[in-house]
Amino acid sequence: MAKASRLIRQFKYKEIVLDDPNSEWNTKQVIDFYTGTYPELINSNLEGPSVKEDKMVYTINTKTGTKG
Repeated sequence: MAKASRLIRQFKYKEIVLDDPNSEWNTKQVIDFYTGTYPELINSNLEGPSVKEDKMVYTINTKTGTKG
């Protein structure tokens, strides 16, 4: 009988790969955690997940705009 395993979550922002800080957190909590390092993530949205090998990969996109 095959053993089921949980896929690891991974977050990708631009070309930066961010590990899952806590697998018990929802994706919003993960984004909130990383806004301390990347403040531009405050107004971001999440795409995914897409499954790649043994990982669920979420892509973080920031909302960019111009004032005026």
